[in-house]
Amino acid sequence: PPCARRSRLSLPVHQSLQQIGRLAADLLRRNPTLKQQLEEKKKTDEAFAKSGAAQLNFVYQNSPYFETTFTRYPVYRLLK
Repeated sequence: PPCARRSRLSLPVHQSLQQIGRLAADLLRRNPTLKQQLEEKKKTDEAFAKSGAAQLNFVYQNSPYFETTFTRYPVYRLLK
């Protein structure tokens, strides 16, 4: 069953999603501006309003936990 799968954190997927949901709820409770931005986006974007995953991603990307450099790779130049 889907809930038996494991995430990278070795938690059952449903348990890690519950933890993420609690963290998101706490972030929204502590940050009324973020909550207002989320509600506005839900009002203006029907697909976003129907997608819990997109909403969690929005909260994550606008949280202090978001790593802005995760897609950047260091580029080096070797000089001889």
